[in-house]
Amino acid sequence: MKSLITILSLLLGFTAMAQNCGQVTNFTKNIVNNGNGTSTYNFSVTIQATSGGSKSVLLTIACPGTTFISNQCEASNSTTRTVNYGPFTVNSCTGDVELTWSGHSNAVCGGTTCNPLQAFSSLPVELSSFRAIKEATQAVLVWETASELNNDKFIIERSSGNDAKFQSLGEVAGKGTTHEAQQYHFVDETPVEGVNYYRLRQIDLDGNFEYSDITTLDFRNQDDIAIFPTIVSEVLKVKLPKAYSTEKTMVSIYNLQGAVLFEQYQIGSDAYEVLLPELQAGQYIVLATCGPLTKRTMIQKF
Repeated sequence: MKSLITILSLLLGFTAMAQNCGQVTNFTKNIVNNGNGTSTYNFSVTIQATSGGSKSVLLTIACPGTTFISNQCEASNSTTRTVNYGPFTVNSCTGDVELTWSGHSNAVCGGTTCNPLQAFSSLPVELSSFRAIKEATQAVLVWETASELNNDKFIIERSSGNDAKFQSLGEVAGKGTTHEAQQYHFVDETPVEGVNYYRLRQIDLDGNFEYSDITTLDFRNQDDIAIFPTIVSEVLKVKLPKAYSTEKTMVSIYNLQGAVLFEQYQIGSDAYEVLLPELQAGQYIVLATCGPLTKRTMIQKF
């Protein structure tokens, strides 16, 4: 009798395991840190029945202190289905965002709980910073990810703000999947005159994509001297307003203690290249004067 009960129990267990059921097959999240203590979260959940029919999954997405969705029922069938949630702008999570789910044998999260409650964690493509830096007549875009999952590439897009259209400027390859912070940069060599609006379109290996927040740079004409790049090896560039192209320009380089290490006078142009003297790697102050205009900036020699 004991043997018969054991056999029946095994058969019932096998039947439950083999039962068609809803399941989660992938969970991705995109997180943009807004820099003010809040972040914007977007989530994608891929679901599918194990062998067809109308089944379902019950979903909760949360991090410590914040619940994004709770006990959300989603139908699943034999074909893959992706459900998107967000955007949610809330106080930045202090821990990992986790999906918990259970699979059910009918389409309304009832019947048999054929997949018990379980967690599904993944690394997001978490954009921790994105900013634009003005380097004379160029825009340098720099961004960092805290972690990445199936990250194919970033498309850099720009708008002049005259309409809602963004144009692609180029792309930078992503790092796929990584637990480590990654740094990226892209140079827009020909920004438009006026305000330039930039955003990133992050594309996954499966073609899904998310947009970053927008950052701006103002390239309206200003009577100012430009000194660039700020990270330099051998050649420093100085750009003047065209109205001052016939004025004498002096470029001086100081160490951080204020001692003059280099001086150079030039005249007859609105753009100069300054060949740096033999300097050790480190930080220096550059001062450029032309008539009433003065520009002081810090450079990093490497």
